[in-house]
Amino acid sequence: MKEPAQGVAPLASLSRFRARPGAQHLVEELLRQIAEAIPKSGEPGSVAAAQAVFGDMLGYWLVRPLQKLADLDRQSVGRDLLIKAFGKPEGERIFRSGLEGVDRLEREITVYREDLSNPR
Repeated sequence: MKEPAQGVAPLASLSRFRARPGAQHLVEELLRQIAEAIPKSGEPGSVAAAQAVFGDMLGYWLVRPLQKLADLDRQSVGRDLLIKAFGKPEGERIFRSGLEGVDRLEREITVYREDLSNPR
């Protein structure tokens, strides 16, 4: 496998959320809190979030770039990350509240494909 273009992580942890109709605000607050929790907890890495603006506008993506699969061992996710950053009572509350707005959640690991990309 060739190295990805400069600035592109070779792997990523991808979480896809579909909000319940009318509960997008709960999913958005959960994503905001996860983004805040990463630096607050001292976790390595970053996160990028996206939302569909055409098509299924209840869809959201959360992407955490990875340099290697072993990076996953140093990253807390979901409930554990929120508890680490905000303490058990608040972390649990944020997690439960966010899940109330989630219709479907899928998580996968993706690999960068330069042969299918046009990096510039």
